Amino acid sequence: MLHIFSLSNRTYRYLFMVLIIALIGTGLATVALGLLAGDRAGGVGNGAGNEDACLYSGRPGR
Repeated sequence: MLHIFSLSNRTYRYLFMVLIIALIGTGLATVALGLLAGDRAGGVGNGAGNEDACLYSGRPGR
């Protein structure tokens, strides 16, 4: 029987664990870079470019 998520194999289990850790690290790095860019730009949501984002998303501005 074919097991798609067979974690009984030691090598596959470690590979899967490292993949999950790398995915979490990539997400944290993305958030950190976004916060750093917002901090360097003088804050997020101060109106600069906010109108363009609302136009692209199709939602009305606030």
